[in-house]
This record gives sequence, C-alpha cells and structure tokens, in this order.
Amino acid sequence: DRHGRGKGLLHRRAGDLGNGLHRHGLGHRRRRSGDRGHGFAHRRYRPHRRVLGEEIPIVVSLDLQPPAVRHEHLEHLNVDLADPAATRRVADEVSRAYEVTTLVHNAGIIRPALLPDVKLEDLGALVNLHLKTAVILLQASLPAMKAARFGRVVLVSSRAVLGLPTRTSYATTKAGMLGMARTWALELAPEGITVNVVAPGPVE
Repeated sequence: DRHGRGKGLLHRRAGDLGNGLHRHGLGHRRRRSGDRGHGFAHRRYRPHRRVLGEEIPIVVSLDLQPPAVRHEHLEHLNVDLADPAATRRVADEVSRAYEVTTLVHNAGIIRPALLPDVKLEDLGALVNLHLKTAVILLQASLPAMKAARFGRVVLVSSRAVLGLPTRTSYATTKAGMLGMARTWALELAPEGITVNVVAPGPVE
C-alpha cells in the first residue's frame, strides 16, 4: 500500500495510483454490445480488441490522479474513492456501460497516530476508503459477474492487520477486509466468483 489513496473498480490498482489518494482498483470490463451514451462512447479506448482470436480486456483505473503509464487498453476515471456518493455514481456508470468481471481493490491511506491522538474522522475516512468502497464496487459489478457465472475479486489488505504502532485506523480497516472477503467467498462461490485477499508488507 502506498501512503496515498487507492484505486478502485474493476481491475484497478489502488493506493496512489491515482487513487493515490484513493486509488481503488482497476477493473477489466467489456462494453456491452448495443450500449450507447453512458459517457464512455466518446473515449478513444476500444472496449476490447481481438488478437489471434483472443479478447483483450480493458483495464479501468479509478483514482484522483491518472496512472503514470499509458496504454490503449487502460482507461482512467477521476473519482475520490473516499467519497461513497461519488464512488457509487461512477460505479453505476461503469456497470451500465461495461460487463465487469474482475475487481481489484488496492487502496491505502494510513493516517498514523498513537491511540491518544487517533481522530474519529480519520477512522471514518479509512472505513470509507478501505471498506465501503469495496462494497460499493462489488455491488455494482456483481450482476455482470453472476450473469457470466465468472468473477475474480482481489482485495489488497496489509500485514499491519497483525498490529503495528500508530496504525489503529489503518490496521482496523485493513483487517475488516479479511472478514468481508471470507464472507463473500462463501456467498459467491456457487456463482463461479472467487474472492481473495493479498496482505503485503515491507520487502528488502
């Protein structure tokens, strides 16, 4: 996780990818045939491309800042993923225009503080970014996943769930991802949808 925000929807990367602030994930989506006028038709990126008979999916990055890299199959949508209302609007827009079957929620803001200095507003902001955004994005993507009887969901947590000084808000909300993922995995397995968590830590 970066110290910024994460990204969020589809196959997006979180953290500071743009989300930096709230980056929340990227998502592979295919545009539904016949759909028009949902705010994506004007984009120069094609919904998919066939190479040797294989369909190449589009990756959509949801973040406050555009990705540092550019690619014909990478789209960026500007959104503050710490704002549930704004996230819901973008998620609904995307789900109307695309069939989302992959969601990577990789978001991270730390807001470090020792216990006496923890601010409830900071805890609330991390709940919005780490937990509420995951719920909103998957709810928006779920109809397409169920229709396809296929879905891949990855939530990026952190080794900090084991405890770390100054990480009350961060560790609490990243740990919440573990409970959500296990619950969703049990609920969605019959639909062909898998849910997993990655919890990285510092590496040398």
